[in-house]
Amino acid sequence: MNRRDPFKRIPRQRLTTPKTATTSHQDSKIIPLVNNPSWRLLGVMHGQDGHQAVIQVSPTERVLVQPGAELARSGWMIKTISEKEVLLEHRSSDSLARGDSPTRTFILSFPTIQQSP
Repeated sequence: MNRRDPFKRIPRQRLTTPKTATTSHQDSKIIPLVNNPSWRLLGVMHGQDGHQAVIQVSPTERVLVQPGAELARSGWMIKTISEKEVLLEHRSSDSLARGDSPTRTFILSFPTIQQSP
C-alpha cells in the first residue's frame, strides 16, 4: 500500500483551484443539516502558508485543504479556516452563469464534548 508521509509538505500547485464568486454573509443561505455531507473536521494547522485543515470525507479518506481549494471534487470551496472551524461555500455552475442564486454555506467545526451534570 502506497501511503503519503503525513508530515511532508504538499506542493502548493496541488492545493490551488479556481476561486468562485462570493457573496456577503448576509446573502448566504445556511443549508439544513439533513442536506449536509457527513464530513468531519479532524484538525487545523497553522504554517507558513496560513491555516490548513484536515477533513475526513469518507470512512477511509482524509484530505488536507486550505482556503480556495475545492473539497473532494464536491463543488464545495474552502472559504476560510480558523482555529475552531472551516467555512465552505457552494454555488452550482448554472447559478454562477445566471448570477441569480445566493451562495450556500456550510460550517465544519470540532465536535463539542457534553459534560455530565
